[in-house]
Amino acid sequence: MLDWVQDTIRRAHAEGWTRLDLGEAGLTAIPEEVWELEWLEVLVLGVGYYDHQNHRWAVSANILWPVGPQNTVAIIPEQIARLSRLRELYLAANKIVDVGPLVALTNLTSDGYTVHADKLVSCLADIHSQTPQLLEANDFATLKQAIDARLQSLRTP
Repeated sequence: MLDWVQDTIRRAHAEGWTRLDLGEAGLTAIPEEVWELEWLEVLVLGVGYYDHQNHRWAVSANILWPVGPQNTVAIIPEQIARLSRLRELYLAANKIVDVGPLVALTNLTSDGYTVHADKLVSCLADIHSQTPQLLEANDFATLKQAIDARLQSLRTP
């Protein structure tokens, strides 16, 4: 783990940050020290995040021009359940193989709507199961429709 990542986590701990940006840090795993930040509300591990103040998507503050070392996290450990206040989790461009541990994060939100973790896991599993066949057939229109339909189901109570 890079020194600046350790320093950032230490500062977050000492100062009680509710938002932690570890995007574009070249991480292959989520640092164990993150699980001690139980008050976190936003965790950025991907290439970007949604900037609610400016109403737009933004890149991680850690990006090096032209491209920083992307995170390639594959495993979301069960310890993520310790981050019970987490509302936003950004994982874009990682190599996540199992979203199951996210079920414990009942406060995750999306576009201002509460996302029930079981629906999120079901949605992601459904999209994952359909993606290889649709990509192989170059059926991008159907893939987009399938993704849109599943995401819309997350917004419906």
